[in-house]
Amino acid sequence: MAASTPILIPEQYQCLAGRMCLPCIFFYQKVYEENKHDVVIIIVCKDDNGVNQTYALKIDDPDVLFAAISQDVQNNPKIKSNDTREKILDNMDADLTILYAKNGTSREKPFLERFANFGISLYKADEDLTTWNKLILENGIVKPIPCN
Repeated sequence: MAASTPILIPEQYQCLAGRMCLPCIFFYQKVYEENKHDVVIIIVCKDDNGVNQTYALKIDDPDVLFAAISQDVQNNPKIKSNDTREKILDNMDADLTILYAKNGTSREKPFLERFANFGISLYKADEDLTTWNKLILENGIVKPIPCN
């Protein structure tokens, strides 16, 4: 992963059980325009065994990301046009929770499938945070690509 400016997410927004942290996107919107290409959102969550896993979410194309999120909001029958941001996030998060529940302990694969066309990349660190791998789907299998 290239040198980037990490955004550390406050505890109340950290992802649990590998769910995507949609409020992270709102933090990204507050970054100065000239720094947006350097932003990496660090997400720490516990796996099913209670072990912390560290991921990095890189927004590769903010225009694609925001268009995809807008499309999701518009196409979600649970979301009304006058819903608050909190209610929208709750509904989207509920849908992700169901998706992950259907996939058992595998969360990386459904995440990569679900957000394949969102203009983002997902990276995973090893336990001591010295090695990062970009996670991609290849023939339906999560494949780590070494970054360093």
